[in-house]
Amino acid sequence: MFFLLTGKILMSVRGLPNLDRLLSAGSVLGLPSTFTGHPYSLTAQAIAECDMVQVQQNAFLDLMRSRPELCRECTDMLGREVTFIQAALAERREVAGLKKVSSHKVAVGS
Repeated sequence: MFFLLTGKILMSVRGLPNLDRLLSAGSVLGLPSTFTGHPYSLTAQAIAECDMVQVQQNAFLDLMRSRPELCRECTDMLGREVTFIQAALAERREVAGLKKVSSHKVAVGS
């Protein structure tokens, strides 16, 4: 997990621009991976010069155990991320559905 001290980071998924997010100082990157242990699926690109701190998984989980209020904040962050992803994917499905409807030609006449 990384904590962004200064600067701006663009988080993105190739081919899914509606999932792009611009993060600024104070943001946490890689939170889901810290809990799951799986690689993070977003790509981070520095938009401005950045200072970041990496927090190792074990140190982060120890902190969560000792500071329940931080654990609650992380749970809230994960909830917001899931909500954001669900909304973006629903929008993508809706746009894809509109493209399918508009690409069908209908023959009219006798």
